[in-house]
Amino acid sequence: MSCNDEKNGRSGCFDYSPITCESGSPSRLVQTMILNGDVQKMENQSDLRTIRLKLTKKGMEIEVKVRQVESMLYQSLDKLYSEEELKVLNQLLRTYIKDSPFVDT
Repeated sequence: MSCNDEKNGRSGCFDYSPITCESGSPSRLVQTMILNGDVQKMENQSDLRTIRLKLTKKGMEIEVKVRQVESMLYQSLDKLYSEEELKVLNQLLRTYIKDSPFVDT
């Protein structure tokens, strides 16, 4: 959990462990990103069993927008809730999704 993490430009008290929004396979999510032109698929010369993914120019533009929206979200939460309230909210949400198909742990 990180509170007021200036290094990553985040404020508030959240655990940033990965949460997936894809209800199916991550491969489908990656394939959609490739088809949309958000990422480029490349061979991994050091291990041909794997691939490498690289953000395209379009993907980099989207990444900037996502970071801006994320920052606005954290600023909004900081204005609405105290650090202690955010810790409680985070724990409640973690408990809610703990045994759900929404989390890939």
